[in-house]
Amino acid sequence: KAATMSFGIRNVPEKETALCEIHRVLKKDSSPSGPTTLESKLAIMEFSEPGPDSGIMGSMARFFIRNVVPAVGAALSGFPKEYMHLQKSIKEFP
Repeated sequence: KAATMSFGIRNVPEKETALCEIHRVLKKDSSPSGPTTLESKLAIMEFSEPGPDSGIMGSMARFFIRNVVPAVGAALSGFPKEYMHLQKSIKEFP
């Protein structure tokens, strides 16, 4: 069994509850013939902003995330508010 989540965990208000539920589902034995030895896997892909001590590449990445992504996203989609939320949620995510 496997579970995946892409670019969403930062928007889940109760992260611990969500992760516990994912764990519950993954560890549940779904075999009618009894326990299995298959391993479950969880993959979460997420954005985060580089810290202030990450050098020139970190500075460039922060500039890109804070300025370029919202501007280009707003221009292409016509929904600037959503791209400001994206930038803020990335900045606030650990």
